[in-house]
Amino acid sequence: MGNKRFSIVRIHFAIFALLLAFNFLDGQEQKGSSGLADIFAQSSESKSSDEVVEVEPVVVGRDSWNEAPNSGTNGGEKKEKLSENSQVGELDAIETKQANFDQNGLPLLPPKVMPAVNLNRNFEGTLVLQPRKLGFVKSFAYQLENASGKRLAYVDTQGLRSINPLQYNGKKVNLLGKLEPIEPGSKKLVIRAKIIRLIE
Repeated sequence: MGNKRFSIVRIHFAIFALLLAFNFLDGQEQKGSSGLADIFAQSSESKSSDEVVEVEPVVVGRDSWNEAPNSGTNGGEKKEKLSENSQVGELDAIETKQANFDQNGLPLLPPKVMPAVNLNRNFEGTLVLQPRKLGFVKSFAYQLENASGKRLAYVDTQGLRSINPLQYNGKKVNLLGKLEPIEPGSKKLVIRAKIIRLIE
């Protein structure tokens, strides 16, 4: 325990001696060189001894910058000329003829975005089988319902291959297919299903 304390004291003493030696050597170097004030005083004296050369400005259109402008051009005369010619006439027509299209060269209509009903999209809901209503057979036996039991659309299962949709009856499914009205102008919709997947 005592040896440990003695070695720690020796290390501290050695570090203190090294710092003292470096400080002493640094002080000798500073005595040999002049201070910052002397250095800056010398640089300002050397600058004052040099002659200051002034750069002449360049003026476009004149040989020397202090040369007077030509007396032939007067700003007042220009203003008078502008006020005399201030009447503005009609501009020339850009196009003088109307474009005449014959029957063969009719202009084409710009391309338009087609409706998205022809795209295959994903639809989610519960697949329900209701083949008859009051004894009458429906065109589409299956329909897709939302969580509250409201019909979203009828489902056409003729496009499904090697899958029996009866096994998905009453389950949440994901249908991939086109959404179309049953008849043109009808509010009743049908999904032409191509792929059916179970969600749960």
